[in-house]
Amino acid sequence: MAEINTTVAAVMIPEIWGSRMVVSRENDYHMAKRVERWDEDVASFGDTIHVPRISSLVASTLPISGNVQFAATTETEVSITLDQMKYIAFSITDVTNKQSKYNLKSAYTDKAGPALGEPIETGLMGLWSGFSTVLTAQAEFDEDFILSAVQELDIDKVPQSDRFCVSYVSQKRALLKVDKLVSNQYRSGNPGEQITKGLITLDIYGVEFSFSPLTILSTTYKNLMFHRSAMALAVQKKVAVEKFARVGFHDDYAAFEIYGYGEVRDDHAVVMPTSS
Repeated sequence: MAEINTTVAAVMIPEIWGSRMVVSRENDYHMAKRVERWDEDVASFGDTIHVPRISSLVASTLPISGNVQFAATTETEVSITLDQMKYIAFSITDVTNKQSKYNLKSAYTDKAGPALGEPIETGLMGLWSGFSTVLTAQAEFDEDFILSAVQELDIDKVPQSDRFCVSYVSQKRALLKVDKLVSNQYRSGNPGEQITKGLITLDIYGVEFSFSPLTILSTTYKNLMFHRSAMALAVQKKVAVEKFARVGFHDDYAAFEIYGYGEVRDDHAVVMPTSS
């Protein structure tokens, strides 16, 4: 029996596009907000930041008689060069603007910040190669591995506050399996609520842990435990989307950033390699 079905009536059935667009999810960036920021030093001008490195002083025994010996140390400096310049650009034709159901300018403008944030994240994580303290690699995090890194920071008299660890996302799974690190039986307060509500951070032995899919993989994942002052970032030109003068039947937009980063204190970071 003949019937009017979706095949014969195909031209009568419209395709409907949703009222909202699905935009790509961005990584939750971790490094830029956990290192020293020197943005203000170069906000107006300059291409290099020179920071004197002041040596530690050593106490001497005060002589009963005789002359006092004065300390005289030849100091060095740390330099951060603002040599990183990244941009994104997009052009939307007038026809596309007119016929699109969506506000394309707004949609792509919202993506500019996250897109330009990723190279800063990977650049800071790439500083692992310059740090001298590297633990022996193992499959995944456990309590003793964490305590070994904490001990290295303690030996170097690193301040107890502002300690962080940024590791590959698989290490969140590894840590959540260690009952001693997450159970209320061993931890004061209500850490279970902090852990299960999702903003992938965890406080262990005075170190704030977070987990990034952008952790550098070079034979092993180069997870980092560090103090805020171990690295520095200076963003001279913050991201702002600008529109070019019209040439032809299209609107052109671009956003760029200027920044620099570097290692500041070698003994304030520990590389914790894992194979997973």
